[in-house]
Amino acid sequence: MDELLTTKDVATILRVSRRTVSRMRARGELPAPVELSTGIVRWRATDVKEYLARLKCRCPRQTQ
Repeated sequence: MDELLTTKDVATILRVSRRTVSRMRARGELPAPVELSTGIVRWRATDVKEYLARLKCRCPRQTQ
């Protein structure tokens, strides 16, 4: 079973505030969370890891 992450966990991983995570969710930038009940959401750890991997792929490589 996949670990479920809180908003605070996701904010820590992304190095942003919890409010920023909420904004990113509202804009559809993050993977869809699991809604356990009204107002209680969690993200699958594998979804967040895949999201981060996609972000890393978008960064242009620096040449020196």
